[in-house]
Amino acid sequence: MSTSLNSLGSNSGGYLDRNQLSVFRTEICKAKAATSFCVLKENCCDSHCLSWHRRNPFLYPYRPLLCPNTRFWTEAKRMKVRTWCKRGRLCLFAHTKEEQMYHPLVYKTQVCRDYPRCDKPYCPFAHGLHELRDPEQIDIPLLQGPEIVEDHVAQIIGEDRILNEFLKAAKDREQLLSAAKNIPATAPSTAENAGVVLLDNDKIAVGVGGHCLSPFGILAIELETLSIN
Repeated sequence: MSTSLNSLGSNSGGYLDRNQLSVFRTEICKAKAATSFCVLKENCCDSHCLSWHRRNPFLYPYRPLLCPNTRFWTEAKRMKVRTWCKRGRLCLFAHTKEEQMYHPLVYKTQVCRDYPRCDKPYCPFAHGLHELRDPEQIDIPLLQGPEIVEDHVAQIIGEDRILNEFLKAAKDREQLLSAAKNIPATAPSTAENAGVVLLDNDKIAVGVGGHCLSPFGILAIELETLSIN
């Protein structure tokens, strides 16, 4: 990810334009994955744990509503999440809070209640009226009607090799599930960032501390929150 985008996090609010919003936390932080430490910490624009991951909302036509097959709950003061969704990256709903709060139809459409005292990097809420965005002025596939969305999804399947591999792997789902149960995954300490991973590459992703999670949209993966600092 570019240094210019990462530098936004050093300023309170860290306003993201359309191009920046399309790539924000859609990639795993290489430094965090390799060493379990990133000097930017929460200011980093990449994913510090697998549950931060987002799909590009200008490419994947998902809604800013949490998937009904994904459940969040708190246990021992930790946020946990479990998903039974079979659609993977083709799901038309958000699988993470990151996908929900940084969706173009939600991002900066409400004024931050903590502003001007808010010091959160990349705050998803507007820091002043000048940052307020009008969702009706945003051009994304989701707003172009069901026929366009279906055609868009069909194009993604045809162009994205990993999605084709996912379909081929469906017959081995039980084996994948069994393997997934033994794979630990990490998530941030705040409920706002807890969620389920949706990767955008064609390889097994290496997460925090060297843990891995398959990109095949495996079901029933349970994540426990750990500190990312």
